[in-house]
Amino acid sequence: MRITALFLSLIVALPGPAADWLGARNDAEGTGWQRYGTSIAPATAHSLKPLWKLKLDNKARGANSLTVPTMLGPIITHRGIKELVLIAGASGTLYAVDADKGTIFWKRSFPEATAPEPCSLGLTATPAIAPQRPGTKIRSEDDQDGGSTPLRPFYLVSADGMLHTVRPSDGLEMAPARRFAPADANLSALTLSNGILRARTPGNCGSSKPGEWSVNTADRDAAAAFTPGDFVAPDPSASWTDSENVRWIYRPAANDSVEATRGTGKAWTTPKLNGRPLPPAIVNGVVFVLTTKATLYAFDAKTGKQLYSSGSAISGAVDSSGLAIANGHIAFATADGTLHVFGFPIEM
Repeated sequence: MRITALFLSLIVALPGPAADWLGARNDAEGTGWQRYGTSIAPATAHSLKPLWKLKLDNKARGANSLTVPTMLGPIITHRGIKELVLIAGASGTLYAVDADKGTIFWKRSFPEATAPEPCSLGLTATPAIAPQRPGTKIRSEDDQDGGSTPLRPFYLVSADGMLHTVRPSDGLEMAPARRFAPADANLSALTLSNGILRARTPGNCGSSKPGEWSVNTADRDAAAAFTPGDFVAPDPSASWTDSENVRWIYRPAANDSVEATRGTGKAWTTPKLNGRPLPPAIVNGVVFVLTTKATLYAFDAKTGKQLYSSGSAISGAVDSSGLAIANGHIAFATADGTLHVFGFPIEM
């Protein structure tokens, strides 16, 4: 009874849900836009620092190492209230890392599959977190970056093509695993919209064909469906709508630069960056760009002014990972299996 009373008191005390990063490009539309958050802004981006880095025991499969991180929380767990960075490795392990401490909260290994080259890429699809229920209020970072996220499943497809529904608080399965795609199908990142989970495959591995795999997550007995079609690589651009209802688009451009478009016209282009830019991400008027040579940049979303560069703070290179932004944290992984988080140091 005492434990139940304490748990209920924690729920009552929490102010409400905070921002999350739900998948490789955050939302099903692939915008790369974090809509909630104010601590990172054009006036504060220069103060960003590396907060922590954590070398994970993942084994790369060719050029495939760690997926794009996702972020969830704060949520109530058996060890208190936590914000988690969740990231999967090509060798089949899912890691939940404490976003504030940089320590592993839990990890779980999933089955692998064996196939000849070039199909032996292991786990390839960035997992996806179920979005907030309709009508749920999202609290911004004005609320002290705090809040609770209602329990929502985390979807992962292991290298053997099985779909797993994972409870984020402890890594346990919330439903029996079911077939999603052929083993070693080289799936693209998972996206989830209106309860339908989707991923694409180029069809260059085993029995997999070019097209899209999908399943209704609300129906635990539903079989995955396949729709044939030409494989189209994910759009590498990011987009947002400003306070004047003008649409901005940011995309990698020639000569290792990033180009911004305002409405239908070109707005600005960055100088040559240190390495090829990966898909940008945006929060509160700040565009973040991570390059293949592991340099993190921040630019003013409207003017293109450089606000921050990590310089030589990150060693190594970046291959299959990308950016995730939530609650004042910026997360990404390098090819050597290291998870990095940037943000604002807490003054003691």
